[in-house]
Amino acid sequence: MQVINSSEAIQSVPWPEIRQLIQIRFRQNDLNQDHGYLIHSFVVVDVNDSAQDIEQEICNQLRQIKTADGEPLDEEFTPSFEWIVTHPYCYEAAFIHCDREFGVCLLIPREEGIDSELLEWGECYGFPAPV
Repeated sequence: MQVINSSEAIQSVPWPEIRQLIQIRFRQNDLNQDHGYLIHSFVVVDVNDSAQDIEQEICNQLRQIKTADGEPLDEEFTPSFEWIVTHPYCYEAAFIHCDREFGVCLLIPREEGIDSELLEWGECYGFPAPV
């Protein structure tokens, strides 16, 4: 898996469509900083990553988000996705910590070799991306 926390790290993502999506989301973050939810990091699933490893990384990323007064995330917090968007090339799942209004975006490529449990999340719960 790859954790993308800056626009400079985007080039390491092997899928061009996913790179472009992350660039769009970074621009949206910049535009919306004062008005709502922001994505703290992007977790891009790689071939052979397990659902369990991905779930742990999402928790790790959410725990790095601090409150305005510097307090860490509650260790007992269990994330669940807010929504999953179906793109032709990936599933995009947002995990938002409601107390922080920040979150993690999980990008699951629709590729052979990606964990079937992760793909099932998108197939079962995803809705089409707006045009």
